[in-house]
Amino acid sequence: MNLTTLLANAKNSPSGSLTSSGQSAATTSKVSASSSPLAKAQDRIQKEADSTQAQLSKIGLLKSSIAGLQTQSKTLANLPANASADAVTTAMASFFNAYNFTVTTAKSASGASEGLAGAQGARKVLTDIRRTLSADTEVSAALKKAGLKINADGTLLQDAKVFAEALTKDPSALRSALKLIGSLTGVTTDRELASTGNLETTVAGLNQRKAQLSAQQKAIKAYTS
Repeated sequence: MNLTTLLANAKNSPSGSLTSSGQSAATTSKVSASSSPLAKAQDRIQKEADSTQAQLSKIGLLKSSIAGLQTQSKTLANLPANASADAVTTAMASFFNAYNFTVTTAKSASGASEGLAGAQGARKVLTDIRRTLSADTEVSAALKKAGLKINADGTLLQDAKVFAEALTKDPSALRSALKLIGSLTGVTTDRELASTGNLETTVAGLNQRKAQLSAQQKAIKAYTS
């Protein structure tokens, strides 16, 4: 039963009928908000509204983390040929932290119930990000050169000794590897943050549902106040 039908039924129920003197049985002609069907509807709508807002908050955090990863990816992809060892190390560390934070945030946002729009959107983002650094043998070679491995949970693990050795013995090859990693991840973050990407599509859907729920709450209030 939709809300319109529920309100109509509640308004025409005996609790809102007229007495023989023509006066309402209640002190007001409005429908009682405590009537069982309406009370259940109010509770259901409020719970869904709370859930929708929580999903929006999680997607907002995920969007922020991806924006941070986008910045660090571009820094890595644009390392100059004369970048110092410290600059390369700092760029790698910043990317490493941003990548892992994004994966962790996406996993948190995708951990909700299967049917929730926010969780579904986060899972798509997580899949896209994880696929980026497992695309082909060239990417695998770049990760190995930088001392990076992908954990089972999708986060990165770095062997600092391998990275330091590459930085000392073959800094040019290391920079090339890091540029590839940064470039590919940058493409993914650009796609996710685009107006047609998973994030914006998910946010738009959640905001639309939030507006619908708000309209339903206002409709009930108009009938009961």
